[in-house]
Amino acid sequence: MLDELGISAAAVACQAGQPADLLAAQRPELTVDDYFRLWDAIAATSSDPLAGVRLGARYPVHTLEPVFLACLGSQTLGDGLARIARYKSMLTPEVLTIQRHGQRIELSYDWPGASRQPPPLLVEAELSFLLHLVRRATRRPMRHARIGLTRRGDDAWPYARELEADVRLGCPVGRLDLAASDLVLPLATFNAALLAALDPALEAAQPATPVTADPVAAVRHVLRRRLGDFDISLSKVAADLGVSPRTLQRQLTARGTRFALILREVRTDRAQFYLHRTSLSIREIAFLLGFDTPASFYRAFADWTGQTPGTFRDRLARPHQGKG
Repeated sequence: MLDELGISAAAVACQAGQPADLLAAQRPELTVDDYFRLWDAIAATSSDPLAGVRLGARYPVHTLEPVFLACLGSQTLGDGLARIARYKSMLTPEVLTIQRHGQRIELSYDWPGASRQPPPLLVEAELSFLLHLVRRATRRPMRHARIGLTRRGDDAWPYARELEADVRLGCPVGRLDLAASDLVLPLATFNAALLAALDPALEAAQPATPVTADPVAAVRHVLRRRLGDFDISLSKVAADLGVSPRTLQRQLTARGTRFALILREVRTDRAQFYLHRTSLSIREIAFLLGFDTPASFYRAFADWTGQTPGTFRDRLARPHQGKG
């Protein structure tokens, strides 16, 4: 992407004090401070004041992180943004905050623990990317969007022209404002099968809670990752956590629960998600949850919820049926 704007990736890396081939790596490992210095170097190397917004607009779709693919696969814009906010905070040092102010919503990125504010060019690239992601997902121009940039200056017009949105400079934090009604917009990129694959993977990718800190959370984390195993057991989860089955059982008992109850909770939550948010068949859902036959899942779900999987899905599909 840098080459498209006439920026030398090697020159940027050297300016930032990094190896010249740093940006050739698919996902280079950098501290937050080093990452900020890299964006400082892009600003210093480029003569284009709009480099940030142009980089954000050019981010190739085929290399999107799973977090953003999950956003695109969501059913509504609100669901998609919520996924970014949830998974970003779990998997990266960066946090997306979504706040409602009357009829508007404000989206802003924050870097908790960073030693300084993010470089203006990084803010511009992130907000440009987020706006273009929203446009791609909704297939709408979103010209009512408002963008606040941290860059100082008096002439916001070049940024407004490039972003096709209302832009203000000199804001304390970078932000993207949309209409609150945008949250219910359906996404043209909705993909239930993609979500069914990505959501469990993203949940499993989050850093595990040490079993000594919270054994219940630690067991949930392992179960989400192992949910498709047909022979999932306390002993296997304990092995993943590096403790003996007896120790894990004792820790769970001290928290007032049992392994079977946690497994049931995780399976119930995931089953309801699949039935509500995807068009996967009962057979496919049973497989994803680790049941050897659809009949086993059918009986288990009825025991968990008091209704069959088909009844649960039908009621969600017709939420207003029977209401006068």
